[in-house]
Amino acid sequence: MSHHTIRMLLVGVLVLLCLTPLFAGAKSDALAKDAVTGLTADQAVKLGLQKYTDLYWKKTKDDSTPGICDGFDRFRRLRRYVNDRAVVKRTKAQQQAIEEARALCAEIGAAYVSVDEAACGGGTIHQVDYASEMAEVEIYVGKLILAMEKPKTSAPGRAAATKTLASLIAGLGKLPGPYTDMPEYAQQWKELHHEAITKLRTALPKLRHLIATVPDNGASALARFAREASQAVDDSSHNSPR
Repeated sequence: MSHHTIRMLLVGVLVLLCLTPLFAGAKSDALAKDAVTGLTADQAVKLGLQKYTDLYWKKTKDDSTPGICDGFDRFRRLRRYVNDRAVVKRTKAQQQAIEEARALCAEIGAAYVSVDEAACGGGTIHQVDYASEMAEVEIYVGKLILAMEKPKTSAPGRAAATKTLASLIAGLGKLPGPYTDMPEYAQQWKELHHEAITKLRTALPKLRHLIATVPDNGASALARFAREASQAVDDSSHNSPR
């Protein structure tokens, strides 16, 4: 099995974990309290991603790449726990929209990190970026749920959200190309880059369609996620765009 295939399988597993329901049946309160920090899920969410992960890493004293990723994933699961409690109060149609938003955001977040990884020629920092993006997915799913609970009308906000998605779609051809300075790995980065761009070309239009069906403040939140995910691609350290 090639290095590229293994990498894509690992990314696929990470996205799948983001999409898989965490809690079922009688054990649904398994993460109601975080064993590492002692915080309840609600307290962790209130603290926020940055402060929670700082506390988590302080407790674990593990600043390795896996240790850092574990902090992001722990917050993702706690945020998912809170989201799962709230989503059951929404209508069936809203629940379907929330699940679609989660899937699309996970796909978009991972794909932008993959573009950056392919353009940089790898680097362990991207493992952290993948884990961080999946935590951000749950944060923005929470914002969407809140928007459905307390919808707000904003024509300018909706227009800006639609414009953001249109701009991201139009900008796909301008993203940096795959890393080519090491010929022995060039095909690997080319394949990763191609797969990531293909996923973005599919997922971004679907997200643009989805935001037309949710409240204005929910549309703004989803567009903001996509815009921030796109910022994972740092033009300063890459080859020139294709």
